[in-house]
Amino acid sequence: MNKLLPIIALLALGPYDIQLRNTPKTPNARGTARLVFAESPFGVTVTADGHASYDVRLSLTGLPEPSALGPYKAYVAWGVTTDLKQWRRLGPVGNGESTVGTVDFNKFLVVVAAE
Repeated sequence: MNKLLPIIALLALGPYDIQLRNTPKTPNARGTARLVFAESPFGVTVTADGHASYDVRLSLTGLPEPSALGPYKAYVAWGVTTDLKQWRRLGPVGNGESTVGTVDFNKFLVVVAAE
């Protein structure tokens, strides 16, 4: 895995919205993540073992250029199990709104990191 510089951690707001928090290295960074059921002809997508599958929509502001934090070129969103053992790359992100990858962990965190 590439060296990661976590930029934003999370604080849960409700069952489908997550307020992202900044770190001391990025005091102006702010964001939210909205969990949306992944597309399905049945309305809700679940895995074979019954976990709901969510698309993650991010809205981010105040991110500095990644190079301002060190030898980094981009920001990447990750879905991470609460024990930090499994990391699923969701995709590149930046300031503004974007829908990144799908997460099907039963409980998870959203991390935005400079890479």
